Amino acid sequence: MRKNIVNTLWIIVGNFVLVIGVTAFLLPHNILSGGITGFAVASESIFNVEKEYIINGCILTAFVLGVIILGKQFALKTVVSSIVYPILLMIIKPWMPFIAVDEAVASLYGGMICGIGLGIVMRCGASTGGMDVFSLILNKLFHIKISHAVLLLDTCVALLGFFTCGIASVLIGYIAILSTSFMVNKVLNFDTHQKAVKIISDKHEIINAQIHKEIHRGTTIETVNGGYTGESKTVIYCVVKADQYTKLIQLVDEIDNHAFIVTTNAVEAKGEGFDYIYSKT
Repeated sequence: MRKNIVNTLWIIVGNFVLVIGVTAFLLPHNILSGGITGFAVASESIFNVEKEYIINGCILTAFVLGVIILGKQFALKTVVSSIVYPILLMIIKPWMPFIAVDEAVASLYGGMICGIGLGIVMRCGASTGGMDVFSLILNKLFHIKISHAVLLLDTCVALLGFFTCGIASVLIGYIAILSTSFMVNKVLNFDTHQKAVKIISDKHEIINAQIHKEIHRGTTIETVNGGYTGESKTVIYCVVKADQYTKLIQLVDEIDNHAFIVTTNAVEAKGEGFDYIYSKT
C-alpha cells in the first residue's frame, strides 16, 4: 500500500513537471514536438480548436482505446496520468507567464523539461497516457517494436506539421524530440543502466513464468547448495532495465514475500533487449 501511494505521488510530480515544460515552452511557441503536444500544434489550424482541447481529447481517446485493447492492468497504471495531466494543464496554463526566448531555445528546454517529467513517470512503471498508448496498441496488434512505433507516430506528426506549419517548424520541433529522448534516458538510468538480480525462492517456477509474462525479460536458472544447510536451492538470474526493476521486485514480493533477492548494478549489458536503452513505455 505504501509503495502504491509513493508511486502515485511521483506520477503526479512527473505530470506536473511535464505540464511545466509544455505550458512554459512548447505550447506558447507552437513547438512541433513529438507526441500529443506536437499533434495539437500541427492540427490546431485543421480542426480550428484550441491546442489544450485537442490534447485533452486525445488523452481521453487514448485511455479508452487502451482499456479496450490493452486491458485492465493498463488502466490501473495510466488512469492517474489521464486524470491529473489534463487538470494540471487547465490550471497551470492561464497562470504561466510568456517566456520570450528564441524558438530553438524553447524547443530545447521544453523538450528537456518534458523528458524529466516523462522519465519520472516511467520510473514508476506507469504511462503518461497520450501518444505512447498508441505505441503500445501498435505493438500488441501488429507486433511492431515499441521504439519503432514511437518513431513512426512521431514521423507522422512531423509530416502533418510539414503541411500545416512548414519545414522550419519541423526542424525546430526535432530539437524537442531529441532533447526529450535524451532526458528520459538520463532520468531512467541516473543511477545505473541495468540491474542484475538473483532471486532464491521456493516458488521459483511461478516467479520465473511471471517474469517472462509480465516483464518480458529472459532468465537463467541455476541450482546451488546452501553453505550452512547443504540444501539444494534454485536461483533465478535476471537482468532488467532500471525502469523495470521496481516492477520486478513488486512481482516477486506478491508471489513470495520471503524470497531472498540480491541486486547489483550492471555496468553494461549487450544483446537483445539492451541495445537501445530509451523506451517511452
